[in-house]
Amino acid sequence: MSTNSLVHGLLFPALGIKIPRLLTAHHEAFGASRVETSGVKFDKLAATTSGQPIFTRDEETAVEIRATFVIDLSQLRSFGHDGKGLSDSQKTFLLRLALWKIGKLVGSPFRYRSGCDLELVKLTLERMAGRGLFDQLGLRSYPKTSGSKGIHLHVPLNTEVTYEQTKPFTRAVAETLEAKFGDRVVSSMAKKKRAGKVLIDWSQNDRHKTTVCVYSLRAKARPTVSTPLEWEELEAALAAGDPDRLVFDADAVLRRVNEKGDLFAPLLSERQRLPDSA
Repeated sequence: MSTNSLVHGLLFPALGIKIPRLLTAHHEAFGASRVETSGVKFDKLAATTSGQPIFTRDEETAVEIRATFVIDLSQLRSFGHDGKGLSDSQKTFLLRLALWKIGKLVGSPFRYRSGCDLELVKLTLERMAGRGLFDQLGLRSYPKTSGSKGIHLHVPLNTEVTYEQTKPFTRAVAETLEAKFGDRVVSSMAKKKRAGKVLIDWSQNDRHKTTVCVYSLRAKARPTVSTPLEWEELEAALAAGDPDRLVFDADAVLRRVNEKGDLFAPLLSERQRLPDSA
């Protein structure tokens, strides 16, 4: 098996073998438009051009093209544990190979299916927005699927706290993310404001509201399960633009628990405190 197949994924449908990508990427264009380009004929014998355009074509260009790369660390860990599979040094090599591939791509000007030459202007290393904010506050957070369309983010406290404290805190989190990522995030339930954006439903933090419990089956034609996730899985699905990666039925969840353990077990015992201003 090629080392690159572990980085870029592997699929043998006839054998039922699929290894998801370790490295995924997606690109977003801002200020996109079309430009018309043309070419001229080159006379190889005379080593000259005729000077007359012989074709035109439309190409895409943009003011900015943003590339996002995600390395799925949970996938990397799955390649070996308890003395089986890849060693720690081999997994470190795969991680460095993935980083090298990213560096090689963005390290020099290149063209990406566009009518302009691209060069790296800014490189940012970051975690997902919600995770990064809680990290800054010194709080560990745990994501899970709702079993339907949503993602639930849990911050275990297991300390003396009331809804009168948690609700203003979650609202402040939602409004902070909305202020920073207003083009993508909204904290208001008004449908006219939610189109094309992620709603952070802070109002669920209320004694009169209910939220589906982890590992619950949803009453759908295909009963899917509210499933604990590793952050890297969420980041990889976002980068791949593939939400189906985060849809699990009962059999898939049982396999996950067997392989990963109960990812939500820490919520029963981990003690944390909200910031003093909450």
